Amino acid sequence: AGSDLYFTHDGTDSYIQNSTGNLYISNDGDDKDVILRCDDGSGGLTAYLTLDGSSTRIKVDKDMEFQDSVYAKFGTSDDFKIHHSGSHSYIQASGTGNLYIEQNTADKDIKLRCDDGSGGTTDYILLDGSDGYSKAYKHIKFMDSVQLMVGTSADAIFYHDGSNTWLDHSGTGNFHIRNQKDDQDLI
Repeated sequence: AGSDLYFTHDGTDSYIQNSTGNLYISNDGDDKDVILRCDDGSGGLTAYLTLDGSSTRIKVDKDMEFQDSVYAKFGTSDDFKIHHSGSHSYIQASGTGNLYIEQNTADKDIKLRCDDGSGGTTDYILLDGSDGYSKAYKHIKFMDSVQLMVGTSADAIFYHDGSNTWLDHSGTGNFHIRNQKDDQDLI
């Protein structure tokens, strides 16, 4: 009655324009979908986004490109965000709870990789799911006064304070340094 919804074509482009309230696009067919399609780059049509009524999920069928400083946000209160600032990339957990990076595939790993200093990439830290170890493939540098703590209660501490190197034992029991090779000396 108020000409609130327009379907127009200006000779070049087509428009659906709503000027009051929400605009709903619904499909009431049981187990049917709403599919947004567009040119596939070679003259045909392909689905880009599908609201899948039978599996009750949204399927993204093509790459989704977020422009610089545009966030992909997750959680009711935007608790988790991923974005690129134009200079740097960020993964941010700013809501409640912990941030988990989890690998649930049996005997597979989590790899922390970075530039290898010559234009390629290499593993720096590996959480090895088949061996059950955390492995370091590059040197780990502890800055002055940063402590390497071992034991549940930090019973052994090793660090350099900028002037001196310290190996402290504060836990229960004895402090042992030993060589388990019978034919070699401890030097």
